[in-house]
Amino acid sequence: MEHERDNPAGEGPRASDGTGAARARVKVVFVEDLAPLRRLVVSALGYEGIDVRGAGTLGEGLAAVEASEVDVLVTDLYLPDGTGRELVLRARKVRPGLKAMCVSGSPQSDPVFDCVIEKPFDVEVLATEIRALAAR
Repeated sequence: MEHERDNPAGEGPRASDGTGAARARVKVVFVEDLAPLRRLVVSALGYEGIDVRGAGTLGEGLAAVEASEVDVLVTDLYLPDGTGRELVLRARKVRPGLKAMCVSGSPQSDPVFDCVIEKPFDVEVLATEIRALAAR
């Protein structure tokens, strides 16, 4: 199982709250089957000060959620071995109350997701939405 992680030590330029005090790092699993996009987003979110693990399939995403504390699950809608909706439902059996965000080129309103963002997206906007969702 391949998990990508960027900036695991939390030493990104945005890992503080601007006052010099370290802020709690949001822990995210980002599930996207397109490997180049997944690597780019994992790296960019790490730069934004988010502790992020990348996964390429429903199975890998579920394993990542099971393996560590997660604040927000961000998933593509369509995955090679299922759907983002199915992933969220299964992940919430392991982590009740888990916040979930869908990123998709064909977004759909679905109450299983706490937030939906349409592709293409700006990574800074994604990071802001992730932090806001984690804070709810």
